[in-house]
Amino acid sequence: MWRQHAHDRSGGVWRAIPRASLLAQAEAADHGEVLVDVIEAIRDLQASHHGHRTSPRLYERYIPDRSSRSSLGFSDGRTARTLPGFPDPGHWVNQNFARGDGWRIQPGREGTLRTLEDNERAVHA
Repeated sequence: MWRQHAHDRSGGVWRAIPRASLLAQAEAADHGEVLVDVIEAIRDLQASHHGHRTSPRLYERYIPDRSSRSSLGFSDGRTARTLPGFPDPGHWVNQNFARGDGWRIQPGREGTLRTLEDNERAVHA
């Protein structure tokens, strides 16, 4: 039934994910075996949606350190200056308009990005 609902909605699978109100309603009901599985599926779908919406914000524009002799190279450098009014380097405005020569995952956020990407892929599985 959910699959048909997802196909019928404009915007596809992401718009068809049950909202928090439906999760609260399911959690308040008697917990039968099937309902426990439904609640788990709703939580997984919501985590997947969160990953889909949040993972792009973990990237940033940066200015590479040209003097570095690192084999990877892309990790050395400094975050590009953010634009006034947008302090988050992952905001789409900074990602598109900040003056940086490179594009990378924000330092220290690699694990978070991998988790969000795994959650996002879970909905397709």
